[in-house]
Amino acid sequence: MLVAHQEAQNKIVADAQAHRAQSEAAVTAAQGAIEQAKVDAVRMVQVGQAQAAKLIADERVEAQEHAQRILDHASGELERERYRVRRELLEETVEQAHTQAQELAKRIIDPSKQDVLVDRLIADLERTRA
Repeated sequence: MLVAHQEAQNKIVADAQAHRAQSEAAVTAAQGAIEQAKVDAVRMVQVGQAQAAKLIADERVEAQEHAQRILDHASGELERERYRVRRELLEETVEQAHTQAQELAKRIIDPSKQDVLVDRLIADLERTRA
């Protein structure tokens, strides 16, 4: 009986030692998993930061290109408006000059002078035709 009791105690100790070895292996595996999880977490943060930086850089480039397109368009619009205003001013100036020239001609050139001018013009035209 003592032997049986001793064997039972030895089995309990052996089982406890086996369980302890299994537990230590599980703890070691868990610690390894924790360390790997820490490494993975650091790597995921780094990847996330790199992706965020790339997204920001891409958006910045896209925004700058968009701003340049807006500036180019505005510049074109401004140039077209300048041309339109210059053309309008030129037409207005020519129209005013023509009106003033007509008024001046009416005041300065009397009917007898007009007849002389018309005769000269006709003579010049006939001379150039001949």
